[in-house]
Amino acid sequence: MSLWTRFTSWLAGWPEGAPRKDHRSDKDEDMLFQAQEQLSKQHPPTKPLKLMNKRELEEYGRTIGLELDRRKTKAYLIKEIGEHSG
Repeated sequence: MSLWTRFTSWLAGWPEGAPRKDHRSDKDEDMLFQAQEQLSKQHPPTKPLKLMNKRELEEYGRTIGLELDRRKTKAYLIKEIGEHSG
């Protein structure tokens, strides 16, 4: 393999040749992430907010577009979710 071939293949992205079949492009990754995000927004929480722990409340908040601070009390997090949900 010549130096020029190595250089051009490096610019095009290693390895040389066809891309691997198990590799997803960034566009495919973004589309999969968006589809998963839409699915999570459609489904309400499986258990009541009062039975969730702080970590679960934070994850649920992210699905509805709300960033919560786990350093706050659980009651405060539930109140924030309630205010955001309407």
